[in-house]
Amino acid sequence: MDNETGQSGEALLDALSRISTVINTLQQFDMLLEKIMDIALETVAAERGFILLNNETGTPVVRIARNITEEKIEDVARISSSVVRQVLQTGEAVL
Repeated sequence: MDNETGQSGEALLDALSRISTVINTLQQFDMLLEKIMDIALETVAAERGFILLNNETGTPVVRIARNITEEKIEDVARISSSVVRQVLQTGEAVL
């Protein structure tokens, strides 16, 4: 295991290659996000995940979620927003 996620460098490069292929082939944005989520969850062997994107006001909001109930989305988005701000300010990953 080569990194903090426990994934080998080869597995991560494979995931990036797959995501790159998807970006170049899918033109519908929501379908693209769905596929990226699938690849990410598969790569890190996660059961749950979500993608945050900034809305019109620059506030991060959950755009795609997997295996997270609607009730939990608000809590997750609030917690994740603070993590996202930290990552953007420091430039360092938070795992």
